[in-house]
Amino acid sequence: MILKRFRTGWQERFENKLQTLFDLFPAIELESVDRVHGLLRVKIKALDTKVQYVVDCVTYKIERESATACESCGLYGVRRDDLFEEKMCLCWKCHALELSQLASSNETTNLY
Repeated sequence: MILKRFRTGWQERFENKLQTLFDLFPAIELESVDRVHGLLRVKIKALDTKVQYVVDCVTYKIERESATACESCGLYGVRRDDLFEEKMCLCWKCHALELSQLASSNETTNLY
């Protein structure tokens, strides 16, 4: 599983697309998968320049889609950075749940 360290929204939206790339081009290598400024960033290396072009096009499309896909549920989301350590793409519902969880953890921390 390529996106195992990310939430289910991105896993459900993009895991199959990435796995299809590896099925079509078995010689490609995954260099890195990160969240950068609320976007999914995927780096894949191919030895053939034509294959690299195709892989880059697909990963670019995935990265652009991740800018508006909620990391938690996969619905339409917005990149948000309020009170979070790192910018995240969340829908309004998941954003509210995340803020609620953050507030409750801060209250628990302040008790001791």
